[in-house]
Amino acid sequence: MDIIKHIAGRIKTERLKRGLTQEELAYRSGLSRTYISYLEIAQRNPPLKTLQRIAHALGIDISVLFASEPVSQE
Repeated sequence: MDIIKHIAGRIKTERLKRGLTQEELAYRSGLSRTYISYLEIAQRNPPLKTLQRIAHALGIDISVLFASEPVSQE
Protein backbone atom coordinates (compact mmCIF):
# COMPACT_ATOMS: atom_id res chain seq x y z
CA MET A 1 0.00 0.00 0.00
CA ASP A 2 1.28 3.45 -0.92
CA ILE A 3 0.76 5.55 2.23
CA ILE A 4 0.78 8.87 0.31
CA LYS A 5 -2.02 7.67 -1.99
CA HIS A 6 -3.92 6.32 1.01
CA ILE A 7 -3.71 9.63 2.89
CA ALA A 8 -4.61 11.52 -0.30
CA GLY A 9 -7.78 9.48 -0.63
CA ARG A 10 -8.65 9.91 3.04
CA ILE A 11 -8.27 13.69 2.86
CA LYS A 12 -10.58 13.85 -0.15
CA THR A 13 -13.11 11.43 1.37
CA GLU A 14 -13.25 13.30 4.67
CA ARG A 15 -13.51 16.67 2.89
CA LEU A 16 -16.38 15.47 0.72
CA LYS A 17 -18.19 13.87 3.70
CA ARG A 18 -18.28 17.34 5.23
CA GLY A 19 -19.45 19.01 2.03
CA LEU A 20 -16.35 21.18 1.78
CA THR A 21 -14.70 22.41 -1.38
CA GLN A 22 -10.94 22.34 -1.72
CA GLU A 23 -11.01 26.11 -1.33
CA GLU A 24 -12.95 25.90 1.94
CA LEU A 25 -10.57 23.28 3.34
CA ALA A 26 -7.62 25.39 2.25
CA TYR A 27 -9.02 28.43 4.05
CA ARG A 28 -9.76 26.47 7.24
CA SER A 29 -6.31 24.90 7.30
CA GLY A 30 -4.34 27.98 6.24
CA LEU A 31 -3.04 26.25 3.11
CA SER A 32 -3.51 27.08 -0.56
CA ARG A 33 -6.21 25.46 -2.66
CA THR A 34 -3.52 24.33 -5.09
CA TYR A 35 -1.64 22.57 -2.30
CA ILE A 36 -4.83 20.80 -1.16
CA SER A 37 -5.38 19.71 -4.75
CA TYR A 38 -1.84 18.33 -4.98
CA LEU A 39 -2.32 16.47 -1.70
CA GLU A 40 -5.56 14.88 -2.91
CA ILE A 41 -3.90 13.54 -6.05
CA ALA A 42 -0.83 12.34 -4.10
CA GLN A 43 1.54 14.79 -5.77
CA ARG A 44 2.93 16.08 -2.47
CA ASN A 45 4.36 14.33 0.56
CA PRO A 46 3.00 16.46 3.43
CA PRO A 47 4.78 16.77 6.76
CA LEU A 48 2.90 15.61 9.87
CA LYS A 49 2.34 19.20 10.95
CA THR A 50 0.45 19.85 7.72
CA LEU A 51 -1.64 16.70 8.17
CA GLN A 52 -2.42 17.88 11.69
CA ARG A 53 -3.64 21.23 10.33
CA ILE A 54 -5.84 19.48 7.76
CA ALA A 55 -7.26 17.08 10.36
CA HIS A 56 -8.05 20.01 12.65
CA ALA A 57 -9.73 21.88 9.78
CA LEU A 58 -11.83 18.77 9.07
CA GLY A 59 -12.69 18.33 12.75
CA ILE A 60 -11.14 14.88 12.95
CA ASP A 61 -8.25 13.26 14.75
CA ILE A 62 -5.13 12.90 12.61
CA SER A 63 -5.33 9.11 13.08
CA VAL A 64 -8.38 9.07 10.78
CA LEU A 65 -6.10 10.00 7.87
CA PHE A 66 -3.99 6.90 8.50
CA ALA A 67 -6.77 4.45 9.34
CA SER A 68 -7.44 1.66 6.85
CA GLU A 69 -11.09 1.43 7.89
CA PRO A 70 -13.56 4.28 8.45
CA VAL A 71 -13.18 5.65 11.97
CA SER A 72 -16.15 6.79 14.04
CA GLN A 73 -15.72 10.35 15.31
CA GLU A 74 -18.44 10.30 17.98
